[in-house]
Amino acid sequence: PYGDTVVAGGYFALSVTAVGTEPLRYQWSFNGDEIPGATDRRHVLAPVQPAHAGTYTVKVNPATLPWPSGYTQTYDNLVPVTDNTGQGIVSGGGQ
Repeated sequence: PYGDTVVAGGYFALSVTAVGTEPLRYQWSFNGDEIPGATDRRHVLAPVQPAHAGTYTVKVNPATLPWPSGYTQTYDNLVPVTDNTGQGIVSGGGQ
């Protein structure tokens, strides 16, 4: 997602690929707060709004281990959004 631009009102998806002991559990967070119901390998934002800009984190954990003892991936300052004039509202990046 680094360097991507999304028009406000559009669609943006974050995803992670993980290998481990199945079944795997996923939990997405936004700016440090868990997103209710965001428990799949893919998290979709639609329609995208400037308020969606921020830091997204996904925790991945085998169901057989205590939560959270697995892998964590963080995407900093994601969801760069432009309005329909093409003027940037939020810049973004990832790590």
